[in-house]
Amino acid sequence: MKVLLIIALSIICISTTFAQPLVKLGHTFNIPIGSEVTVPITIEDTIPITELGGFDLTFIYDSLLTLQSVTMGQLLINCQWEYFTYSQPQPFEVHIVSIADINNGSSHPTCFGDTFGILADITFLVNGGDLQKLRWKWYDCGDNTFSSKTGDLLYLSDQVYAYDGTSFHNITYDTTFPTGNGAPESCVSAGAIRMYDFYNGGISVLQPDTVPPIASCPNDTTVSTDPGACGAVVTFTAAVYDDKPGATISCEPASGSYFPVGTTTVVCTAVDAVGHTDTCNFTITVEDTEPPAIVCPADMSVDNDPGLCGAFVSFSYSATDNCSIAGITATPPSGSFFVAGMNRVDVVAVDDAGNADSCFFFIMVNESEAPTIVCPNDTIVVNAPGDCGAVVEFSPTADDNCPIVTITTSPPSGTFFPVGNTPVEAIATDAVGNADTCYFTVTVIDSEPPLITMTDIETPNDPGQCGAVVSFTPTVTDNCPGEITVSTNPPSGSFFLLRTTQVRIIATDAHGMTDTGFFNVTVYDDENPVAICPDDIIVPNDSGVYGAVVDFNLQGTDNCTIVTMTSTPESGTFFEIGVTPVEVVARDFFGHTDTCSFTVEVYLADTDNDGVVDLEDNCPLDSNPDQIDTDNDGIGDACCCTDRGNVDNVVNQSGYPSDISDLSFLVEYLFGGGETPPCPEQANVDGVIGPSGAIDVSDMSYLIAFLFNGGNPPPPCQ
Repeated sequence: MKVLLIIALSIICISTTFAQPLVKLGHTFNIPIGSEVTVPITIEDTIPITELGGFDLTFIYDSLLTLQSVTMGQLLINCQWEYFTYSQPQPFEVHIVSIADINNGSSHPTCFGDTFGILADITFLVNGGDLQKLRWKWYDCGDNTFSSKTGDLLYLSDQVYAYDGTSFHNITYDTTFPTGNGAPESCVSAGAIRMYDFYNGGISVLQPDTVPPIASCPNDTTVSTDPGACGAVVTFTAAVYDDKPGATISCEPASGSYFPVGTTTVVCTAVDAVGHTDTCNFTITVEDTEPPAIVCPADMSVDNDPGLCGAFVSFSYSATDNCSIAGITATPPSGSFFVAGMNRVDVVAVDDAGNADSCFFFIMVNESEAPTIVCPNDTIVVNAPGDCGAVVEFSPTADDNCPIVTITTSPPSGTFFPVGNTPVEAIATDAVGNADTCYFTVTVIDSEPPLITMTDIETPNDPGQCGAVVSFTPTVTDNCPGEITVSTNPPSGSFFLLRTTQVRIIATDAHGMTDTGFFNVTVYDDENPVAICPDDIIVPNDSGVYGAVVDFNLQGTDNCTIVTMTSTPESGTFFEIGVTPVEVVARDFFGHTDTCSFTVEVYLADTDNDGVVDLEDNCPLDSNPDQIDTDNDGIGDACCCTDRGNVDNVVNQSGYPSDISDLSFLVEYLFGGGETPPCPEQANVDGVIGPSGAIDVSDMSYLIAFLFNGGNPPPPCQ
């Protein structure tokens, strides 16, 4: 059974002026199961912009449909297109290709881009189901395309629409590609142009309707009255749900009706195509939210009643409402007594729903009698402790015909008044601004002397001085500003000795008030004395003992006076053989100390430098390292001195102890490696034991001077 396809597709709500050419898979309704149905592929282009030369289309169909045939559409037949074929690349998929003119010359075809027509007819056997969908499918950019007459342009999909059985929905640009639902989001192809809108189709299967519709009402609704009305026009939307098309719903009262203040029940009835019904209901409550409109009189100005501080005043007012007024009141009410000055009257109107409106206006009661003020006498006070002035309080008085009188003073009572004379102005003002003025004087006397603050000073002596120059600045404060004269005795910067000195301070402020104070300056000795030690002392032992008595001088300096100089051991002490440290302490009058140290070294004397100390030498003055004592008398043989200067120990013919032979012997011994003089003590011509021993060059010089230059003869032997 074939059902005529309504090509106009009038139930599809789309614009009559298409932005793009439209390619549609057809859709049919109420097709019985087991019958055949032919679905067209149509093209609509109210303003042709291309001349088509061919197309390549692919679509898929539901598994409950069986494909019977695909034939060339009437548009192609009328235009005498020469090539048309189809194939099924996969189950439930159809691929259609058609070309207008292959190679038959210019006589075919007769038309290309027509405005409306059927490109192909597809026949299916309906095997079951409800809505069997037909959908365009894309594998790549070359699918579902139209080519131009000359074959140099390729036209692609611009928009794709799904069909759900009643309406179309835009599904262009699926997120995946290829897809059976929408065109690719982007497509790169030489000469490709996006122009065509593709619409999916479907076959609606006819089935018995045994399910009633479902009526769906909105929730209970509360609205406010329309402006100026005691009700409201209310619109609402009720819905019907059914498994078959054609169901309707209606409500009583209908949407858009006028609903009065209060609650109204709305009943909605749903009816499907075969007469099944369902009902629902909801309420619409209209609340009066519009307040009444109140009108107050203009502000009023009246004079006070004679002898009264106010007046009795009457007035009128009114109000309107969209419904009805419940009451209107004024506070204070008309005819009340209003006191002198500005009075506010509040008027409130309330309707039956409790909505209220208010207004207010003012009643000015004028009062022209001025008050009378009385000032206190001039006031004299002393300053407050620590302040250059005082807080002074006073109380002017006033009388008036009205009880409300304000008294102000400049400066106010309780204000701080500085030392000196301050005029005070007092003003009494009644409730309406009438005023009276009087004056008096407040005098504050400064009775507080300045305050001296100075702490005792302790300071060390100046370097090298037995005292210090001390400078100080006493801190003097006063309750009043102004110059303060300060004198001190002794003055700041004086030289203070090492002791405690009392300093007197006298401070006088700008008002002649004087204060005297004292503080102490104590200079203490903070400088140590300087102990001065002698150089280290090196001495030989005293004759016959293993040590020596050593004397030395102790010295020191101090900024004041050295009291004691002590050493350990003391000067004049017997020092044993060896090195002894000596610690010296200098102490001044204040107990400060300084120390230094030196050493005393006592060594065993070896007068003749023969390596045998004098205490053990049997001949200490003559070198005799072998200690030969032939006669064993305890005196060494070297102690042979008879005639000092007789170097060769030969008796001279001249009768003198020394002659030229002695000089020759001595020179040979000192410079020529000659024999040692037989009696070294006699060869010690000058009798002096020098650093190099008993016999040295000085002996040669002494002998030359004696023999040739008239010098002294050699000293006698000891």
